[in-house]
Amino acid sequence: MANVDSPNGLKAVSTLSGGNIRLQYVTFSSTNSAIGYGSPLTLLADGTYDAWSNGLSFDGVSGFQLAANTGGTGPAYVDPNIIYSVQTDNGAGTLTAQTAIGLNANLIAGSVSSFGASTAELDESSGAAGAGSDSLPVHVIGLDTTYGNEFGEFNRLLVVTNTSRLKAGVVGI
Repeated sequence: MANVDSPNGLKAVSTLSGGNIRLQYVTFSSTNSAIGYGSPLTLLADGTYDAWSNGLSFDGVSGFQLAANTGGTGPAYVDPNIIYSVQTDNGAGTLTAQTAIGLNANLIAGSVSSFGASTAELDESSGAAGAGSDSLPVHVIGLDTTYGNEFGEFNRLLVVTNTSRLKAGVVGI
């Protein structure tokens, strides 16, 4: 069975400790980029949040939609122990098989869909281990076992934050 190509950002599914998944209210930058439900976020130096982009710390996931340059307060998943499910962008790389587990990977920030969801995905060809991989934003911990999902093109993987300012990154194995 082929996986469906339906990028919809990062979805909080569990925690590393098995506890409740909790949303927290955070302040967004007044000059924020457009943010959709499931968009990866970064914590800025002034203590506000904005949409994540390549090279920044991955500090959480938005729990709502926010138009660009509006700022304000809103819900976000910022606990570094939350496990997220996220789709890979294609099937031509290192994240399509069991060997993806334990690797670190990059995100593709995506945009906001017409119904308010993020289109963020995992960069399928970015799976890495060893020196330097601790700078990649997510750590792959497994395959999402949702019915119909299997390793291959557009598979959904389970990840945790790897570059959060709230915890140190790990080197992929």
